[in-house]
Amino acid sequence: MKVSWNRAIRFIATDGRTLRGEPILSTPDFDLGRTDESTRLQAKVIAGRDLYDTSGQTSVTDEVVTVKTLLGPVEPSEVPIIRCIGLNYATHSKLTSFRPLLAQPLAFVLFTSILFLPMNSFEVRETGRKPPTYPFMFCKGSPAVLDHGANVVVPKVAQDDQADYEGELCVVLGKDAKDVSEADALDYVAAYTVGNDISSRKLQRDSTLAGPVPQWGFSKGFDTYAPLGPVLVSSALIPDPARLQLKTVVDGELRQSSGLDDLLFSVPYLISYLSTGTTLQKGSIIMTGTPGGVGAGLKPPRYLVPGTKMEVNVSSPSKDEGTIAPSSVVNSEERNGEHTISAPPGMIVISIQDPLEADAQSQNDKTDGMAMSLVKDEDCSFFGPTSNIALMRTIFRAVAYKRAANINNTIVGFKTPADANRTSAINLARAFPESPNVCSASGDASNPGGCNILPSHEQTEQLVNRYFSNTGMLFPYIHKPSFVETYSHIREQNFRGNVRRTFLGLLNMVLAMAAWSESGRQSTTRTTSHFESAIFYQRAQELCGKPMQRGTSLETVQFLLLTSQYLQGTQQSVQTWAVHGLAVKAAMSIGIHSKEALRRLPDVEQEMGKRTWLSCVLLDRHLSMTFGRPSAIPDDYVRLDVPRLVQGDHIDRTGISFFAGTVSLYKILWHIMGSLYGHNLGCEETSDTNMITQIFLIQHELNEWQDSLGPGLSLVTPENMLNVDSSNPIGERYRFVLTMRYLHAQLLLYRPVLTKLLSTDFDSSQSQQSISQMQLNLSDSCTDYARKIIYIVHSVLTRPDLGKHFLGAWWFTLYYVFNASLLVFGSLFVPKADNNVSLDSVSQLEMGQHILGQAIEALLQLDQDNQLLSRCIRYLQDLQRLVKEWVLATPSATATTYANLSASQPHILINKNALVGKINTDLPLEGIALDNSIGLIQNLEFDPSLSNDFQRWFDDNAWSADIL
Repeated sequence: MKVSWNRAIRFIATDGRTLRGEPILSTPDFDLGRTDESTRLQAKVIAGRDLYDTSGQTSVTDEVVTVKTLLGPVEPSEVPIIRCIGLNYATHSKLTSFRPLLAQPLAFVLFTSILFLPMNSFEVRETGRKPPTYPFMFCKGSPAVLDHGANVVVPKVAQDDQADYEGELCVVLGKDAKDVSEADALDYVAAYTVGNDISSRKLQRDSTLAGPVPQWGFSKGFDTYAPLGPVLVSSALIPDPARLQLKTVVDGELRQSSGLDDLLFSVPYLISYLSTGTTLQKGSIIMTGTPGGVGAGLKPPRYLVPGTKMEVNVSSPSKDEGTIAPSSVVNSEERNGEHTISAPPGMIVISIQDPLEADAQSQNDKTDGMAMSLVKDEDCSFFGPTSNIALMRTIFRAVAYKRAANINNTIVGFKTPADANRTSAINLARAFPESPNVCSASGDASNPGGCNILPSHEQTEQLVNRYFSNTGMLFPYIHKPSFVETYSHIREQNFRGNVRRTFLGLLNMVLAMAAWSESGRQSTTRTTSHFESAIFYQRAQELCGKPMQRGTSLETVQFLLLTSQYLQGTQQSVQTWAVHGLAVKAAMSIGIHSKEALRRLPDVEQEMGKRTWLSCVLLDRHLSMTFGRPSAIPDDYVRLDVPRLVQGDHIDRTGISFFAGTVSLYKILWHIMGSLYGHNLGCEETSDTNMITQIFLIQHELNEWQDSLGPGLSLVTPENMLNVDSSNPIGERYRFVLTMRYLHAQLLLYRPVLTKLLSTDFDSSQSQQSISQMQLNLSDSCTDYARKIIYIVHSVLTRPDLGKHFLGAWWFTLYYVFNASLLVFGSLFVPKADNNVSLDSVSQLEMGQHILGQAIEALLQLDQDNQLLSRCIRYLQDLQRLVKEWVLATPSATATTYANLSASQPHILINKNALVGKINTDLPLEGIALDNSIGLIQNLEFDPSLSNDFQRWFDDNAWSADIL
């Protein structure tokens, strides 16, 4: 909407009248917040009773007056409701505005008072807190509204060093709004202003004062606790509030600084959500939440005291758009035994009455904008020899052992590389924030709640189709025609019929998987897709928790299976493994592992039951491999016939052959884990002779498997990449995914040889003599398969005619590339028969450096704004930098090598004369502390495929070229 003014202020003129006017600014960035009588600010009087009128009855006149005292932009009586949002900023990680998916947002009761939503701000990513499903809110009474420049009075009950600030953008509605769509929401905004949500933290969160539930309303609802102003800026000057920047300065120190694009719940969504079932009257104000930097979150906490100077400023990067002047605070003085404030106009001051005895300050490590802390859960986890953790232990202990051999032959308390092959129980300390309960406590879907909400039909249909064109093709255990028919039937009944909770839960998991696995491929951003998928996931869990306790159906098994697949793309390793176990037990309980039981089902359901069981087997093999744990389903339990096409199948013959081919490949994967890794039981080690024998036998199985593939599923090789048919993305995706699975099986097959060589005593001549050429050849084969994975993924992601849609879910691609990169790096430490430096050795290092560079480049193309991906890229960059430094430190490196590498990374300090050594003994690791504190076995807080061993290794030690 377009009001008659651009900026509106309320003031006392020099002639004593209280007026509203359009300020006449000398410059576009004129600071209204610091205006006083000496400023001689002039304004054109605004005439008319309705400030938000758009019919022409209110207008800016030609009468010019001089401002004596600047007041707040609105009076309390003009503000029927103020609603404020909490936990609405993802501080320290730039996020785009989050649009939760609601066809009809839930209604809730509003009060004729000031409502704040306490869970829309401060450090969503930093604290590890999951985003709220919907905004949270609380109330402030109208007397909390305070003029700009007036005194903030802290009552006696809150005078114990607990008053805090929260700078916020405020949205002013110019007309009544009810059931407003998100698309039309900004049409109801008349103006924007700034506000400060003054809060009393101990009354809010101290259980001895607030009780078991945080008292947001009482602790934030005192009189004068909502200063506003000093100016209203027309929405016509701010077409996109996400472009604004908010800053809060306290006593000259910048405490809060964030863009409004960091909001989790966008302004249009908030208006739409808050107006659902409730009329937001003209003049209502929405406070949009505060970013990180509140006093309670500092170490130690820094609360407000008399005379504290505060400024809240909202500005735009564009000079053509509006800037909202700051509110400020100056000195206080004591009168009649009470703390009051004498301040010029434009100032917000804290006035404190007789203070109570101060309590000790709270020392919370992680405190959000609503002063709530996280609780850590403890879990003891086991990761066996097939896991990435075991591989990383082996590699980095080999690195440490090499350096330790030069420093001291005996290091007390440091484990030898041989210990790296031993499994262990690892203590995980993780902060798992509680998921918002999007259903009513009773679980009654008929009550207003979030679990029985779906997005619009168009978006639901889009996500369902996206699922069946990606995940549903690779794991075809849900019959698309039946699934879509059920959804259509429910929709035809206007969602008023009795909908099965299991189906609605499965539908939400389909939507979650589609949003998460394909994020970054559409116009939606990674952040938006993450939060969308998180909402769908949370709804699904609320829907299907109790039904699973009452009974099990095929839908229940499919729900659990898809949930476990979804969790693989998160950092919730404990839940991934636990949910998979539930899926296997549920599948067995309904007999889909049994031919006899399946024969009693209709044809389509029989086939879907078979595919669901086989998908359980596939997931079981993959999780057994990544976690390094025994499989939950022995191979003897897999006796069903091969999958076949059924009526209405959404996949073709190539698709069903792909699925069957994966089942047979993972049968060989079972043999690999059993013969070479002892099924991850950690109870025995195989001899070198038996290991080599088993490798040859299983390689023969893999060769036969590859020969059995039809022409439409022939594996991709680096040599035939040019022959890939980019016009057939579905068929080529089958080939690429099957190729990745095959190559990774090969890595697992040859990895024991490489890890065995990494455990060799590098300086022992006897050990070197025991290394056979066959072992070295098998180790080279492992490295060769790793290079192929990286090369193929790099080619797919960097070729303009191919791209991400030719691969499966992003986390599988990330796992394959990351694991292959580790093996390439580890291969550089394998001892050779001749330990002397040669040009070939330097070339080997340069090749490793090049391959790691390809892996990094490929992952950079995989997705954007992805925290897990960014961590892995940073780790690989650290490894690549280490290899570069190693090349430069090698005497045999050519002058060209030094020149090329120095030019590509000029910040490396090169001292060629300082290092003299052998390629297999010297490594520039003088800055590394070689003891158990390096974090290789402690505090693993990660998904097993993306180990924090890396993070602690690099973060706890100085990996810098300065050590050269």
